[in-house]
Amino acid sequence: MREQEKSTNINLDRLGIVIVDMQKGFVKPIDKNEAETMISAQEEVLEVCVGEDYPVVTLEYRGFGKGYTIPRLRNITERVPRHRLFGKTQADGYSDELDSQLKVWGIDTLCFIGIDAAICVWDTAESAIEKGKQIMTARQLIAAQTKEKIGFTESLDWYKTNGTYFDDHTDLLSLMLGRPQFEDKFSLQLIDG
Repeated sequence: MREQEKSTNINLDRLGIVIVDMQKGFVKPIDKNEAETMISAQEEVLEVCVGEDYPVVTLEYRGFGKGYTIPRLRNITERVPRHRLFGKTQADGYSDELDSQLKVWGIDTLCFIGIDAAICVWDTAESAIEKGKQIMTARQLIAAQTKEKIGFTESLDWYKTNGTYFDDHTDLLSLMLGRPQFEDKFSLQLIDG
């Protein structure tokens, strides 16, 4: 069930996905079961992007030997008709170059997936809001990098307050696939392009 109660207008023609720091060096510290749940959910979202032509942006941190986006996700994003990779050197990956690409694609709603939910994902989502974008995520699509989950609960509260938040990523998949029952279930209004 979706926790957020505010009414939200979502134009599926203007929805894009942002993958944040899903690199081996960032994934490794996460509990193995949690990491597997998150990656599997992310794969499901990305497979919908392949079939439905939702654009995907991948953000990779450049530094500290964190490597590249894990192959399981990278192999799917390479099949997405519209995808682009951006490097970043700080927590916030929202750049003028990224903003320009989103404008070219006509994207104004961003679904965030990745790590760290309380730092890099949050900072990037916050900048997206400042640039006039709507944001969304689901619990299974984000994680904290540390075992202590520093700031994770607070980050979930922030996503619930500032965007569209789903407790279950399958509800997000229903939205992305434009299933008719979705609108009534979540007080969202799907609008035509």
